[in-house]
Amino acid sequence: VGWMHLLALELDDALAAFNEATTLWNTHGDREGYALGLKNLGLAYGRSGQLKRSAMCYDASIRVSWEIANKGTELEATWGRAVVHADAGEIERARELLDKTVLRAREQKQPRLEALALADQARLLASEGEGSRGLRAVRRARALARELSEPALSAHVTLRAAEVELMRGALAPAVDAFRLRSSWLSASPDRTLSLLAELGCGQALVALGDLSGASDALEATRREASARGLRPLEARALLAQGRLALAEALQRGHKPGRLVVASPELGRARAAFKEARAIARECEAESLRNHSRLGLARIALLEGAAEVAEATLNAVAAEAGSDQREVRAEIAALLAELALARDPELALVRADEVDAGSPQRRLELSLLRAEACEQSGRSLEARASLQEGSAALDELRKGLEEADRRLLEQT
Repeated sequence: VGWMHLLALELDDALAAFNEATTLWNTHGDREGYALGLKNLGLAYGRSGQLKRSAMCYDASIRVSWEIANKGTELEATWGRAVVHADAGEIERARELLDKTVLRAREQKQPRLEALALADQARLLASEGEGSRGLRAVRRARALARELSEPALSAHVTLRAAEVELMRGALAPAVDAFRLRSSWLSASPDRTLSLLAELGCGQALVALGDLSGASDALEATRREASARGLRPLEARALLAQGRLALAEALQRGHKPGRLVVASPELGRARAAFKEARAIARECEAESLRNHSRLGLARIALLEGAAEVAEATLNAVAAEAGSDQREVRAEIAALLAELALARDPELALVRADEVDAGSPQRRLELSLLRAEACEQSGRSLEARASLQEGSAALDELRKGLEEADRRLLEQT
């Protein structure tokens, strides 16, 4: 009953059923059932954004499973615990537990769990700028899913593969997968997967430049996530909406180091980032909170509030863990743009410090370097930077349909 409610996104009912079942198993001394119930509670609490409770349930399930030598439940709880670590911004610990889950699942001949853990490992790697490693991991997950011929598993892996492609800058396969999402989502009874695919579609369309299409997908995700109490997913949708509003504001022909006139788009972006930050703080989802704060720093930078932007960037840098590589790369990129208005030479130095893993970021940095060189009177170097940007743009438009390619080029 709890699982039926969970798959239908009825979180309160799912938690009530899981709590009742877990209590009954514990009362009757059924340790296997108790470990299973704790694992289920960990999943439901995680989806609702109660990350501390989720972590406690998973840790208890791992402990009880180990005591009774129930390797299957122990491994599933370890996988769930890794996901909570990732949501909390504890990236290194999440990677360690996902590595452990993949290896032990292979040793225990549990290919389904191995595929699920590989798919989540791939997404985590790609989200931290390791797109090539993420792609290798998700290819292995896809191979396992094909061997098992399990449609629900294939849907989960397909979602992760599309997310990995998007994060590493392979727009064509990402956009194609998300546009065809109804064909592979029909195999999964889990409504959460559908919402994640809708969110991914919105993010892919923002990257492509289809801002009106992105707006519909992101608002649909945010609205249902809010109604269902999926707080981390709601925060992710709000973060994406903030970035969409920024993209709308920047379509006015913004160049690095230049101010943007106050606009309704910047107001919407600010509201979205602030709400995402509040939810992330409530859930103690530090990576989401940091990305929301960086969105606010970018707005301050665009509006000419350099001191506010710098203070925010320094605060995030002081608090973000060293393992949050993507947060730190974004901080470095914003510091380079901040320096552009004051000292073009410093901007060039800071741009060289950015971990430019994706073609999107390489394109942004090439424009920043070109502007800095132009301000310094180094026209030949400015042209060379623009050529690097052109190469990054070629990489982004590789494989796109003609209409999508034109849209990206205009953007």
